[in-house]
Amino acid sequence: MRGLRAEQAATRVANETMLEISLLAGECPTLDRLLPRLHRLMQRLMDADNFYIALCGDDRSTLSFPFYADRREASPPDPSAPFRSPGPTCR
Repeated sequence: MRGLRAEQAATRVANETMLEISLLAGECPTLDRLLPRLHRLMQRLMDADNFYIALCGDDRSTLSFPFYADRREASPPDPSAPFRSPGPTCR
């Protein structure tokens, strides 16, 4: 019974967090305001001390980091460094 209650509680937190994220996406006018708040919400669901949002450049060979949080690295990787990915997220 405890296992079921814990699972239900985790599901409730996940659902509430997803609702807050969807509301946040509609109310934040810029990524600069949205992404730090998104980071805080993600920390409810997982260890998100090291968390970043990466965007693939139009040329499909560079990444930019509009949001970057890392316990050890103060700044994101060099965005001019070449990026190669065989994955579907950068096609």
